[in-house]
Amino acid sequence: MFDPAPRETLGRMALAELESVIRNVTDQLVVFRRRALAAEAQAREQQATVQALREAALREAREAAGRVEELEAALAAVSREPATRADGTPVSGENASIDKRSAAELLAENAALRDALREALERTRVISDRVRFLRQQIDQGGER
Repeated sequence: MFDPAPRETLGRMALAELESVIRNVTDQLVVFRRRALAAEAQAREQQATVQALREAALREAREAAGRVEELEAALAAVSREPATRADGTPVSGENASIDKRSAAELLAENAALRDALREALERTRVISDRVRFLRQQIDQGGER
């Protein structure tokens, strides 16, 4: 005849196995959630750091650009006007060569500042790209 005991035993075993699987999945979800929250916090920290670096690089670039403009204006003034003393008398001889050397130093400093400006702008671009990437990652992770 029909024996209901094996079916009940099989049902209990299946139910126990299902409960075990559900507990395992729940535990894994808890771990994944914890990791996701930690990753989001780390991304926010990195974004704040990148923003601060970006602002510093932009500030440095603006300062370098201002200094380049000052040097270009000074160089233009030196090259347009003959060298004169404070009392307005023209400079001649050795003092004139000193002014020319000063102009050469200004040109060298101008070139160095232009290089620093280019580097600052490149760093700013790289940092901006990183911020954009992090924002995309946060936006993709935030969709639920």
